[in-house]
Amino acid sequence: MNIKVAIAVVGLALMLLLTISATGPVFAEPLEDAKAAIKKKDYDTALHLLEPLARRGVAEGQTELGQMYASGYGVKEDYNRAHELWQAAAEKNMHLHMRR
Repeated sequence: MNIKVAIAVVGLALMLLLTISATGPVFAEPLEDAKAAIKKKDYDTALHLLEPLARRGVAEGQTELGQMYASGYGVKEDYNRAHELWQAAAEKNMHLHMRR
């Protein structure tokens, strides 16, 4: 399996995992707006909404932004950046489940 396929598989698995877990009401609106922007292929808006969420450590925001980097949606395709974002999201999500 090549690295691109492996990264895509990990990203999709993280997206599924994060979809199952709760993000919290504080970030719900920008996150939903970002997802809607991605569906409309308005990647500038999605990037504008997701970057602050990712910086604040919102796992689902990190996952979505990672997917944008992996796919080259509105940004230069960057598998290393995608992996960093997905790793941070996975670590954040793991800590949330450990506190329960």
